[in-house]
Amino acid sequence: MTVHDKFLALGTHYGKVYLLDIQGNITQKFDVSPVKINQISLDESGEHMGVCSEDGKVQVFGLYSGEEFHETFDCPIKIIAVHPHFVRSSCKQFVTGGKKLLLFERSWMSRWKSSVLHEGEGNIRSVKWRGHLIAWANNMGVKIFDITSKQRITNVPRDDISLRPDMYPCSLCWKDNVTLIIGWGTSVK
Repeated sequence: MTVHDKFLALGTHYGKVYLLDIQGNITQKFDVSPVKINQISLDESGEHMGVCSEDGKVQVFGLYSGEEFHETFDCPIKIIAVHPHFVRSSCKQFVTGGKKLLLFERSWMSRWKSSVLHEGEGNIRSVKWRGHLIAWANNMGVKIFDITSKQRITNVPRDDISLRPDMYPCSLCWKDNVTLIIGWGTSVK
């Protein structure tokens, strides 16, 4: 589930995504997959939505346009985040995660290219995108990547490695464009 000023987007265990207005009325329905929706991401305008599912399907599409990207991977995709300004032609980017974090960018002639931002430290468990910074959590800690400079700028290790990351998931929240709040187990940073 994710919330926008205009609506709520709700994914089900049966692969459906519903858009509900502020009164709770269903305004749109999308059949994305036959299995569980893992995450939904919206850009700031509320015009583009990214969805990933347990069967490895990833879709990014315009809610009010015919624009669409879809890909199927051979493993479950657990997280997705679209660029906050995806509506702009210069910001056609999104990231997905399972065992590795992939950045997808629209390149010349409307083709999509992918690049690996991170892998080798377990499953990507959470991701949040704010401005030009992407933060994600995996089994070892939280990393932040600067999309402008194309460099990882920090690593915040987990405080208590005895807590299982699948039982105590990491919560990420951008306070502003440069301050990330990290909640994990009994720790808040």
